[in-house]
Amino acid sequence: MDSCIFCKIVSGEIPSKKIYEDDFLIAFLDINPMSFCHTILIPKKHFLNLEETDDQYLSKILIASKKIVKFLKNNISEIKGFNYLSNQEKIAGQEINHFHFHIIPKYKEGYGFNVSANIDNSFKNNELIDKIILKKIGNKDE
Repeated sequence: MDSCIFCKIVSGEIPSKKIYEDDFLIAFLDINPMSFCHTILIPKKHFLNLEETDDQYLSKILIASKKIVKFLKNNISEIKGFNYLSNQEKIAGQEINHFHFHIIPKYKEGYGFNVSANIDNSFKNNELIDKIILKKIGNKDE
């Protein structure tokens, strides 16, 4: 993808602060971090989002995430936890159209990435869930 900023990072056209790289993936520090050592992990091959990403890449992303987290925890004693995040589509906050996975260290309660939501309860007890979604996904009780 010629215009994709992450593809340009993969090709070396745009510099980054790499902390991990293998044949399939690259991880680098976010230029607008939510916390110290906020890391972006991407497949080197361009995929728009999670559902388009090949399964082999998805499994490698989780394995690499584990390595990155262990490395960060072993080298930065102040880390108390992590957020793992991937947004899909603009409505969910995806800003760059290349599948990516955020690894966000947590140092202090209330700082960095925080989860809060306006909860939509209109879906509760919805026939759609019972009649369509559970059957399509596969419910082993049926």
